[in-house]
Amino acid sequence: MFDKLKNFGDQFKVMTKMMQDENFRALMGNPKFRALVSDPEFRTIAQAKDPSKLLGSAKFRQVMSDPEMLELMKKVDFAKFMKGV
Repeated sequence: MFDKLKNFGDQFKVMTKMMQDENFRALMGNPKFRALVSDPEFRTIAQAKDPSKLLGSAKFRQVMSDPEMLELMKKVDFAKFMKGV
């Protein structure tokens, strides 16, 4: 997501929008999501920016198949965070 942002100011604007969004905060505060993004193996996969590796992760698939997590993710409009940047 941040690859398109060339400078720190734009990154800061996007992060500010995210943290002001109640749905994004709910997702970030979810224990299942926090466990996933805190996992060193998952972080390595995510940083590779390779969708096939991401989809190959059992931990990622488990979180993505969880109905509670799907509901939280549906509520977050990531595109709106990039508007105006």
